[in-house]
Amino acid sequence: MKRQQLEDDIRSLEASYGQTGSLVMQRQITTFRKQLRALDDNREDYALLWTKQRYYAGGDRAGRLVAHQLRVQAVGQRVAGLQLP
Repeated sequence: MKRQQLEDDIRSLEASYGQTGSLVMQRQITTFRKQLRALDDNREDYALLWTKQRYYAGGDRAGRLVAHQLRVQAVGQRVAGLQLP
């Protein structure tokens, strides 16, 4: 939802920027692109942790222990990522 909104905002600002060339719009586009990049980075990190966890969970005892440690690490990262209003 937020990703789609950011992409739409970037597209509309780029269209307006092409016509006006405003420095303020250029800064807004840069800000929105940074936010979009941060969203993508968080999504990729989570997917990588999930993939590792599933790989190790199906293995031997040592692999299951690693999977458990990855689950604990993932929970810790989610809590750290919360922002207070």
